[in-house]
Amino acid sequence: MAKIINTYKQSVPAMRFIGRNDPLKGRGWGDGATWTALGEIEKAAGGSEVINGFFEDAGAYIGFLHLDQDLKLLGYWIGIFVPADTQVPEGLDYFDFSPQNFGVAWIQGKDMSDIGKQFGKVIEHLQAAGMEIVLQNDGSRFQFERYPCPRYTTPDENGNIICDYCFFVK
Repeated sequence: MAKIINTYKQSVPAMRFIGRNDPLKGRGWGDGATWTALGEIEKAAGGSEVINGFFEDAGAYIGFLHLDQDLKLLGYWIGIFVPADTQVPEGLDYFDFSPQNFGVAWIQGKDMSDIGKQFGKVIEHLQAAGMEIVLQNDGSRFQFERYPCPRYTTPDENGNIICDYCFFVK
């Protein structure tokens, strides 16, 4: 069974998220157009070295969610956080952010179906650590799944991977 193995607050600089709107709501990772878009984003940002040096785990691919106040999915984008001045490749969406804090939880499990079952507990852990989820004026919120290498891409000796669930927090 999946478990939360680490929670912390991460401060990040002003940034831009660039991504491809995924009409499959998180199931479009195998789409060739998604991988092409991720390559275009990396190139526009100046390469993976620039992105990886931006902040810790900045080079990880992101599943970026916009949820309404009832936690209904309003949108899902697959992309990368990049420096704020990065040009947006044609056909992709972007969101600009001032310096932020992320509430981060590392969830360890066998696969994403196992890891996803811990979603509700992540918020409890972050709140217990004194973090408050940032809501938009309409009560909606942004959050994301971060797929860092090698935590996510290389299973440990027990076959577990780690996915980061992240929220914008105060």
